[in-house]
Amino acid sequence: MYWSGFSIIKWQSSGKSVVRRKDFTTGGGFITAPSGGHASFGFEAGFKGGTDQDASLRGQVLYNDEGIELRMKSTSITAYLEKGPHSRRIQGTAEINGQDGTYQLDVSDDESASDRFAIRLSNGYSATGQLKGGHIEIHKRCRNDNETPDEDNKDKKDKEDKEDDDN
Repeated sequence: MYWSGFSIIKWQSSGKSVVRRKDFTTGGGFITAPSGGHASFGFEAGFKGGTDQDASLRGQVLYNDEGIELRMKSTSITAYLEKGPHSRRIQGTAEINGQDGTYQLDVSDDESASDRFAIRLSNGYSATGQLKGGHIEIHKRCRNDNETPDEDNKDKKDKEDKEDDDN
């Protein structure tokens, strides 16, 4: 599997998992949909736990374009990818208006501007935009259970992240 421009945090295939580090993203709000109406969303995805059993990829995604009555509910999360320090890609399977399909989310937690949300569905639907309401948050990462995700560790983590990227 090759992902240009992304770091794989976790990928599941054939029941095997590889965990790079803890990372979890949550969000909820709305954007202007292609229909011109509101498109609301809510999601949580990533890895919360520290033990092998608790560190599995998990979450859920809900999306609703009210203008065309499109509803998507995830049935699984199959990939959680780091696009950069403030953005993540979430992929999986879903039920789209009662039909099986797949989805891809690209979300950004921008501390200096509005957060961004983009969705692409296997039925050809896509929407993207700055949040008109709501919030996306990429929760701080910890290298191990003894490290706390606070600002005291920020410089150390940034240095370790750069070393990981160089390898």
